[in-house]
This record gives sequence, C-alpha cells and structure tokens, in this order.
Amino acid sequence: MISLTNTPESVPGSAPIAASLSESLAVVAHQEACPKPCVRPPAAPAIDRADWNKLLEIWQGIGPTARRVLLMIGERLLMGRRQYNDDFDKPRDWDAEATFEDLDSVIYRTVKIVKRQG
Repeated sequence: MISLTNTPESVPGSAPIAASLSESLAVVAHQEACPKPCVRPPAAPAIDRADWNKLLEIWQGIGPTARRVLLMIGERLLMGRRQYNDDFDKPRDWDAEATFEDLDSVIYRTVKIVKRQG
C-alpha cells in the first residue's frame, strides 16, 4: 500500500490531505485494469518540503471539484508510472505523442456519438 510518509507533520491541515491522497492512491494501486502486466515502479524520491508546501497551497486554494480533477490527474500519472515504469525521463517526441493521443480521443468520442445515434 502507498503511504505518504514524507508528509511534513508541521504543515497545518496536511493530515486530512495526506489521508485523502493516500486513499485515492491506494485505489489506483489495487486496480487490476492494466491492459498489460503492471511493472512495479522504482521507489519515488522523498518529496521536497517546498514541493509539498506548494501542493498544499494549491489543494487548500481550490474547491472540491477541482480537487477531484487534481486527484484524477495524479491517478493517471501514477498508473502510467506503474504500467510503463516511466516518470517522463525517457526522451520522446512530445508533439507527436500529444497528436496521437488527441486523435485517439477524437475517434473514441466520435464512436460514442455514432453509437448513441444508432
């Protein structure tokens, strides 16, 4: 199970956020929906206090819907890290990657519309 052991306890309000993030990350950790066998990622480095404080500031400054969006993005990043053992360090053509992902999205959405219309 994933835990946020590097959470600075001295930061007010960090415990509920850490618990929420831990719960969310635990759900992702137990999902078995990977299209291919998941690879266990290397241990994540300890979170920098400045990074944690910035995340906390963002979390406290946004509403519940935005928090859910942020958690979903984090879950996708974690899934990708587990599935591909990658933290965006490998060189790649980011424009091409984005273009192909956009095209896939257009296809999926168009198929959904066509199926809805019958």
